[in-house]
Amino acid sequence: MDKDFGIWEPAKKWLKEDIERKRDNALITIVPFRDNNDGVIGPILRSKVDWNSLENKFNTLISSAHSKTGICRAWKSATPLMKPEYENWFILLTDGEDGYDGSDKVKELMREWCQYHEGCHGYVVTLSKVAKEALWTDLSNCDDIDIINVTDHIPVIGSFIKKPMSMLASSPKNFVIGFSEEGEFKGHVNCNDPYYEVSLESNLISNESAKIIVKEKKRPSQNHEIRFSIISDQEGVKFLKPTFSIFVDTRDLANMNFAANSGGEYNGGKDDTYDSFLGYPAKDWACYSIKLENVLNKQAIISNATMDMSVDIPSALKNKIKIFLDDKEIDNHFVLNSSNNNSSLLIKVSHDAPEDVFSINVTGIGTNIESVNGELSNTYSAKLIIKHSVSSNPLETLLIFLLVVFVIACLIRIFYSHLRRGVYCGIDYVINDSQEVLVKKRKANRIVISSKVKEQNWIDWLFNGKTLYNIEPIPGLKSDICFKAARLKRTMRLSCTENKNYYLDGIKMRKQILTANEDIEHVITDKNNIELLTLIVF
Repeated sequence: MDKDFGIWEPAKKWLKEDIERKRDNALITIVPFRDNNDGVIGPILRSKVDWNSLENKFNTLISSAHSKTGICRAWKSATPLMKPEYENWFILLTDGEDGYDGSDKVKELMREWCQYHEGCHGYVVTLSKVAKEALWTDLSNCDDIDIINVTDHIPVIGSFIKKPMSMLASSPKNFVIGFSEEGEFKGHVNCNDPYYEVSLESNLISNESAKIIVKEKKRPSQNHEIRFSIISDQEGVKFLKPTFSIFVDTRDLANMNFAANSGGEYNGGKDDTYDSFLGYPAKDWACYSIKLENVLNKQAIISNATMDMSVDIPSALKNKIKIFLDDKEIDNHFVLNSSNNNSSLLIKVSHDAPEDVFSINVTGIGTNIESVNGELSNTYSAKLIIKHSVSSNPLETLLIFLLVVFVIACLIRIFYSHLRRGVYCGIDYVINDSQEVLVKKRKANRIVISSKVKEQNWIDWLFNGKTLYNIEPIPGLKSDICFKAARLKRTMRLSCTENKNYYLDGIKMRKQILTANEDIEHVITDKNNIELLTLIVF
C-alpha cells in the first residue's frame, strides 16, 4: 500500500486493536506487502505479540521505495498459510488499488472465496472511501467473506466442533455440538427435512455448546441424511462451519440409549453438603441423578439385550461415594436390561469428599446389542461431570443474615439518634408559688422526668443520644415522662412512656408540642384530675 493518503495510521490502529481483541491463544500471522509480500511475520501467539516491535517493522517497510501494490499477489501467497484444523480469519487491509492486476481481479478473488475456503472467514478492510467503491461487489451469495470499513471491527466469530452424527430411525435422539466461544449467543436452526424437525434448544448457544433437538415427523423407509444449518440471530456474531448432517439408519437394530453420546460428557450438575448446627441436621451426601428412560429399544428387549456397566470412581472419592440404581445401593458395576429399562442412577458424594469438579468415567459392554446411542457399536464410554461443594448450614446462614440485619438496624438507630436535630431547652417547675430548676438548660435529644433522680448509662446514650434528667425527685409519678426533640426550632415533642393516664393541660398525653416560653405554665394531672406537676419550658 502507498505510504501516504492518510491510510497508514488508521491501518496500524485497526490492526493493533483487532489483535488485542483476539484470545490469548490465537495465532497471528502477518503478511506485509507492496510490489510483492515482504516476508511472513509469525505465527505469533496473541499473548506474545510485541506491538512496538511490529510497528517499527511496518514503519521501516512503508518508508522504503516501491513502485506498485500487488494485492492479488499477496492474497495468493497468504491463503496457503491458513490451517484447516483451526478457526481461520483471513483479513486484508487495503487501499483497493492493485497496480498489477487491477481491482476487478481482487473482486474476482473475493467472489471465489467460498468455493475453496469452507470454514474460514475472510474480511476485506477498506482503508478509504475510494477503496470501498473500488472493491464493492455483490457478495450476497457468500456468507464467508465481508467488506468492512476501517472504522469498524470484525464481529465475534464462533466455530462449531464437527463430529459425525448418526441415530437409528427407531430411536431418535438429541445431539450436543461443541462451540468455540464462551458466553451466550442467539441463533436458530434452518432445516427443511421432510421426516424430522430439527431445532436449537431455547434458540441459544451457551456453555460452549449447542443442544440440537430432533423430533420425528414421519419415519423414513430407507437410510436418510438430515441436513441443517445453525444461523446466528445476534448482531455482530457470525458462525463458522454452520452446516451439519445426521445419518439416519433405518435398520431395526437392538439399540441402547444412555444419557450422553459415547465419547461425550454428561453434566450431572452440582450439589453441596454441610454440617449440623444448633440442632438443624447436617446434609451428609451430595446427590446427582441420571434418568434412564427407555434405555433399550423394542428390538433390544426382544433380543434379551443387556449392558454391563462400570463406574470408574476417581481416587479422591474412594470410600466417599455411593451408587444407587433406583432405590437399591449397588457397587460400581451394574447391569442394564429390560427390568430396569426405565429407572434412575443416583450417585451420592460424602460430605468428607473434597470440594471439586469430578470427572467419572462410565463404560459398558453389551450383549445382543448392535448399536449404542444410534452408533454401530456394542460398547459405551462417557464422562459424568459432577461438582461437589461444602456450604454453610441453612440455619447458620439464616442466623448470620438476621445478625447482619440486626447490626444494620442498630447502626441506623445509632446514626439517627446522634445526627437528628436536638433541643436546647430547660424545664422549671412551680412549687409553693416559687419557680425552681427541674432540668438544666443544655442541648440534648430528649428530656426525661422521673420520680427519682437518674443518670444516663452509655448504652442508652448510644441508642438514644444525649438525655437530660430532672435534678430533683418528683414524688407521685408512676412512670417517666419523655420530651423528645420536635422538628420546629426551640420546641419539644412530648410523649408519655407506657402511660395513658396523664393529662397535659386537660388533654390526654399523646404527642403534644410544647414551645419554649417562660410566660406559659403547663399543668400535668392524673386521670382523677389531681395536679402532679406544673412546668415551664425555657
